Order: sequence, then C-alpha cells, then structure tokens
Amino acid sequence: MWTGDVGSTTWEEVNAIEKGGNYQFPYDEGGRKTTWDKPASVVGAEHGPIWTYQHTAYDRSVIGGTVYRGKRWPQLDGKYIFGDNYSGTFWAIPAVNRRASTPLVLGQADKYAQRGFTSIVQTPDDRILVTIMGSSSAPNGEIVELVPKAHAASASIAGAGAVAAAVTEAATMSAADVNQSYVTNCARCHGETGHGDGPDAAMLKEQLGAAPTNFHTPAFKAKDRAEIRKAIAEGGAAVGLSEAMPPWSSLFEDREIDALTEHVRNMPAE
Repeated sequence: MWTGDVGSTTWEEVNAIEKGGNYQFPYDEGGRKTTWDKPASVVGAEHGPIWTYQHTAYDRSVIGGTVYRGKRWPQLDGKYIFGDNYSGTFWAIPAVNRRASTPLVLGQADKYAQRGFTSIVQTPDDRILVTIMGSSSAPNGEIVELVPKAHAASASIAGAGAVAAAVTEAATMSAADVNQSYVTNCARCHGETGHGDGPDAAMLKEQLGAAPTNFHTPAFKAKDRAEIRKAIAEGGAAVGLSEAMPPWSSLFEDREIDALTEHVRNMPAE
C-alpha cells in the first residue's frame, strides 16, 4: 500500500505502508526531527518516508496516486505515479520499499493552486486518468488522460484533437474570488491580513533571509502599481527583491494577477 502523506508546514512525504508500521508524525516529518518530542515508547515499527520534498511557493500538497501495472506504457510499469495538487506536477518513482532518488517528471496539469489534480487511476485497458478540480467560479473541472507528449492526442481516448468545449470565464473576478485567491496563494507567506506574518514567514526569513512584504507599511504604499504587478507576475528578483517571491505568470491568468495587484494595493495603510 502506498500513500501521499500531506505534511504540516514544511515537508511532503510518500510512504509505503506496512502492517504495524509507525510513520513517525508528529515528531518526525520528511525524515527531519520536528519541535515535538519523540515518545519514550513508540507503538509499532518505525518507517521513514520513501520520498520527500520541501514546500515551495508551488509544491505544497502531495496527492497519492497509483502503482502502474500495465502494458500500454511499459516505461511506467512498476512505478508509483503521484504528484502535487498545488503545482499540478506529476511524478513517478519505482514502487519498491526503499528510499527513492530523483523522481521522473511526467507532466503538469493545466490547473494549479488547489484547482489542480486530485487523483490518478489506472483503467482496465491500462490508460492513466487524472481528475482535475478546476476553479470555484467556472465549470472547468476535468477528467484528462496522461499520455506521452510525442504521441499527442492520437494516443488518448479523445482521439486526434478531440477536446471538450472551451469554457469562457468572466473578464473580472468577484471580490470573494479575489480574496480566496489571495488566501490560497499568498497568505502562507504574507499572512491572511497582509502583515507579512504567514506560517512560512519565519522559515523564509531564517533560511533565505527574506521577510515577506507587509502590505500596510509606508514603504509598500510608496510603490506604484506597475512595480507591484511586475513583482507578482515575474517574481521578486524582477523588481530587485528576493527570489523567495516566485513568479506567478505561468500559473495565473492576467485577470487574476490584475485582481491580486489591486487587492494588496487596497489594504489599509498603518
């Protein structure tokens, strides 16, 4: 049995489950000791993770998948296929109960930031299907098929170029949608109220020397709209700030970047 084990604030894990196994949370996460004390006696046999990765602005929510046992894609036979809901990235590692090396990157969903994929299954005819959540403001959730890029659509159930009808989304976002986007994507670093005090703020300051921006300060209020938008779209380095602020243009549509720009600009001054 295999599981994608969503972490607390720093690490994600893939574990191979065994009868009577103890997977060490909360005193160990991602193979690293936490601030929790290990109990004097541990129930069951301790097992470390098969694969771990550290949270970034993109990768932060592992989704357990399936061990592929099929003939359609022999290069994946015997591999555990999994990924990250937030970044939409798919990976594969050998389905053996020992620490894995660098995973094989299989692809990326076209929805991100908790709108990404939620499950991977193998069908009776050895295809690999993926469910994608979609957004709350448009009917764009999907079931898609994972196929090699070289085979293109001709290898899929949909056939050569057959796709679902495109969904037209509104040009502007509602205030509720904008706030939800901010909370989902920005609050981990900048805090829900924009004071630079999100749950990852201390880690960023300690490990990278980069304190997240407080959107209420006079220094931030002095910035013009173009600079703020560029920082969101192209990342902190594009405006002379830390690379800890990643670029979001590959994940967000222009309308979402515009909406988030106005959202943080409109936070009240201290």
